[in-house]
Amino acid sequence: MIDLAGRLLPGRRPAFVGGVARRRGASPAAAPCRGHLSNETLPGPIFSLEDVVTRSNHLTGRTLCIAFLGLALGSCGPESSDAIVAERDVETAFTRADALQLENLEGTVEILHEKFTALAAAMPEDRLDWAPMEGVRTVEEIYIHIAADNWWVPAMMGWEAPPETGVTEDSETFTAYQAQSMTRGEMLAALDASFVFFRESMAESAGDLDRDVSLRGTPAKVGDIWIRAVVHLHEHLGQSIAYARANEVVPPWSR
Repeated sequence: MIDLAGRLLPGRRPAFVGGVARRRGASPAAAPCRGHLSNETLPGPIFSLEDVVTRSNHLTGRTLCIAFLGLALGSCGPESSDAIVAERDVETAFTRADALQLENLEGTVEILHEKFTALAAAMPEDRLDWAPMEGVRTVEEIYIHIAADNWWVPAMMGWEAPPETGVTEDSETFTAYQAQSMTRGEMLAALDASFVFFRESMAESAGDLDRDVSLRGTPAKVGDIWIRAVVHLHEHLGQSIAYARANEVVPPWSR
C-alpha cells in the first residue's frame, strides 16, 4: 500500500514463488541466474541492500523493487545462492523500512498528543459545552471522543486498555466511554493517558503490522488500522482548532 505522498506503508510484502522472486512461467528447476544481456553467469545481485532501501522509499511500491531485482538476476531456481541472498536482502530492507515508517508514525502521534493536550488545556472551562450548532459535539465531547478512540483502537487489536476505563475490544464499550461526562480535570487526564497508551501499543506492534484484524467486520491489517487512526486524529485536531478559534482561543503552538 502507498500513502498519498507516494511513500510505502507498512504491512505489504511482495509474493514469492518457490522461495524466490521469479518471472511468471519460470521453471522451479531453472538454471542458475543469468543476465539477459549476456550468457555469462552474474557474480551477484546488481542491487545492493542500500539500493533496495533507497528504491523502496521512492518507487511506487515494493513490487517494483522486486521487479528490478528479477531483471538483474534473470530466472532463478531455488538452488541459486545469489537468488536466496538477494531475497533475504530484500526482506531485510523491507523490515527496516517498516520500522522506519512506524517510527515516523509514532513521532506524528507524539506531536498530536502535545497539540491536543495543550489545546484542551487552553480552552476556558465555561466554553467546554460550546458547539457551533445543534446536533454536533461540544468542545468537551470531542476530547472525550478522542480519548475513547485512543483506548479502543489498540484494545480492538489485542492490547488491553486500563481496566478502569472499561474499554475492551467490544465497540459498545467505546460508545459507553464517550457518552460519559467528566470534569475538566478528568477530561484532561483521560486525554493525556489515552495518548500514552495509544503510542505505547503502536510501538509494541513493530513486528506485528501484517497481522489480520477486523474493524467492525471489515478485514484489515494492524498497520492499516494505525494509519486510519492517525488520519482520524488529524481530522479532529482540525476540528478542535476551529472550535478554539471560534471562541477566540489561539492554539498555544501558534502564539
